[in-house]
Amino acid sequence: MPTFFIAPASHATTPGNDTTGTGTSLLPWLTISKAHTSAATGDTIICKNGTYTWSSQTFTKSLIIQAENSGLAIFDGAAASFAWTFGSITISTIGIIFQNASRTSASGYIFTSGSASAVVLFSRCSFLTLSIDGGAFALGGIFGVSQNAVSCQWSFVSCLLNNPIKNNTSHQQIFSTVDPSGDDVVSLSIESCVVYLSTTGGLAMNSIIAANYAGRVLLRLVNNIIFNGTGNSLSMTTTGNSGSFSTTANYNDFHNITSPPSGTGNITTDPLFENPAGGNFNLRPTSSSQNVGTLV
Repeated sequence: MPTFFIAPASHATTPGNDTTGTGTSLLPWLTISKAHTSAATGDTIICKNGTYTWSSQTFTKSLIIQAENSGLAIFDGAAASFAWTFGSITISTIGIIFQNASRTSASGYIFTSGSASAVVLFSRCSFLTLSIDGGAFALGGIFGVSQNAVSCQWSFVSCLLNNPIKNNTSHQQIFSTVDPSGDDVVSLSIESCVVYLSTTGGLAMNSIIAANYAGRVLLRLVNNIIFNGTGNSLSMTTTGNSGSFSTTANYNDFHNITSPPSGTGNITTDPLFENPAGGNFNLRPTSSSQNVGTLV
């Protein structure tokens, strides 16, 4: 399948331009919107190094969106409120940093499946300085599967989610599913990821994942560190209106998580990050989380 390129306008050698660009490495487009419009299902979009203006986008084509160099393509929302919405597609996002977004609508999702079946993968991505403001329980999250989405599959592999917060006092979570019809199943796999929460008081998240209404979440947790440094009670999962979970959880560190899932090889000790305030989530040599995972 073809590969196309985008680049920020500030790129030193090949600045992106949606008018004169052709999507090649030498003449890249500027925006993900232009790439989505111009590419076909199955194509790959390569994001060159630099900082992009992050804005709302509805994806209706199956694509791979990948940083040319992992961790050097940054989508910055400038504290704006917007969402990336995935339709009935398969989409993989690899090696990109998403930062500085604040979703303030009643359905406060920054990334969400619409009323459709979506297969979504985030691999080696970082999510920094993100906040949400849902109107009520389960109507908000950094990631969400919205009402009547059919059999969605979401996967996170080797990702960092650093201290997301909420903008209101209602119960809010990082990942939310909402299914009033009660007939759908959501598959959520989180593998080899770090979820770090440190904000205290009313802005702290209340749970990691919420299942609302009678839909069921098939949850897989392997080799993760889930760190609660908020001083508030924080649960891994929460349910409302007969929502439910079927959970497999092995070789995770659930630090200060209320009623963590049971499974093989799970621990609850402080992972001892080197310098999380400075963005260094490497483990100290004395960390009990060193070398306790499993090959997957």
